[in-house]
Amino acid sequence: MASWLSKLLGPSKQGAPAGPAVPQTTSAGANARATAGASNSPSDAAPMPAALSGSRRPLFQREGQLAGFEFMVAGAYAQRLARRTDPVAYAAHAAALMGSVRATLATRRVALLSLPLNVATRPSVLTQLPAGALLALTDVDLGRDEDVAALLLLRPSGVRLGAVDQAIPGGSFVLLDGAQLSDEALAESVTHWRSTHPEQRLIVTGLADIESLEAALQLGVDWASGVVDRRRSPRPAPGLSVRAQRLCALINRIVREDDLSSLATELRTEVELSYQLLAHANSPLLALTRRADSVEQAVMLLGRDGVYRWLMLQLLSAGDSRPTSRALQEVSLARAHLLEALAPAAGAPPALWFTVGLLSLLEILLKQPMHDVLAPLQLPEPAVLALVERSGPWAYALDLVQALEQGDSERAEGFAEPLGGLDHVTPFADAAWTWA
Repeated sequence: MASWLSKLLGPSKQGAPAGPAVPQTTSAGANARATAGASNSPSDAAPMPAALSGSRRPLFQREGQLAGFEFMVAGAYAQRLARRTDPVAYAAHAAALMGSVRATLATRRVALLSLPLNVATRPSVLTQLPAGALLALTDVDLGRDEDVAALLLLRPSGVRLGAVDQAIPGGSFVLLDGAQLSDEALAESVTHWRSTHPEQRLIVTGLADIESLEAALQLGVDWASGVVDRRRSPRPAPGLSVRAQRLCALINRIVREDDLSSLATELRTEVELSYQLLAHANSPLLALTRRADSVEQAVMLLGRDGVYRWLMLQLLSAGDSRPTSRALQEVSLARAHLLEALAPAAGAPPALWFTVGLLSLLEILLKQPMHDVLAPLQLPEPAVLALVERSGPWAYALDLVQALEQGDSERAEGFAEPLGGLDHVTPFADAAWTWA
């Protein structure tokens, strides 16, 4: 009989599917698309709703939680939106983008969208702007009567208006480009806008690493976004916490296929874990067929897979020392759910792709080198290679989620091709954020 771990891993190493070839962002297909995007041919009007709606960057709020998303229109797509193309296709592009924004607003989260003023006021966009969205205008010149008049056109839409590096009349926020500001310049800019326009919120985007993002929030910025899986300093924390070490030991007992009853006995000695396990097993979201009144019952009802996944989630929450831990945990959950959904298209084991996504920010959360974090866990080689070295047959899956989070639609297209393309991936990405 195949062991539990064998079922998780799929076929043996010798016969394991390598998965799709890792796509190169400089592939002929990608170059052809980029060339098409730069031309003035009729192909400019080709529908690309998934590429527009699938890229969203997590937006962190001052308390360290996930506030919402910054919806990205990048590269060739932004250029094509800025040109006059087939109005039917243009309206389809706008509808796809606004649909994702509207769905985010429905969950009572912030939705930030940056557009040039001349694009935002086109009828095919103006009529679809969702009320309540944050619309950052990128090229407003208040010295031009045409721009002032265009701003008036946007008022009835109900969007909350702002602009990049300037305050506009009646605006709700000022957007700062963190990619262009040093730490000192950002601090000065925050002080300036807080003193001159205290009624407007401050948003900083494009920050280069997690420390810069957390520093911006500590300065008093309302919302911030940037690269969440990059650290400025490689200095590790003193070591894995006692809780993290304990969780790793329990996870390895699952992997070794230790008897579940003996695992339950050990869990009973951990008062906090026992309480959390019972709360998890009796959660209405799981809809288990019966109530768990003891740790032993909870373990048996959840089964080996369920306890393994729950322990992995507990390991994720062990990294609660960062100001942004809550948001980073949610990003990890979204990555895990997305990769789990995409695994069948790659011929990969869904449970392990879930684990890869879930652990992908563990280095940031625990402030430890990924190699050291994974050392106590008995993960298969493709997972370790992807997480530690960003190499091996599964690495492109993490590259895909990172490209989507950074709004790099062109790069994401290349990584999505073996998984059915961006049109196939985008609905799963949207669903993953909702699930998380």
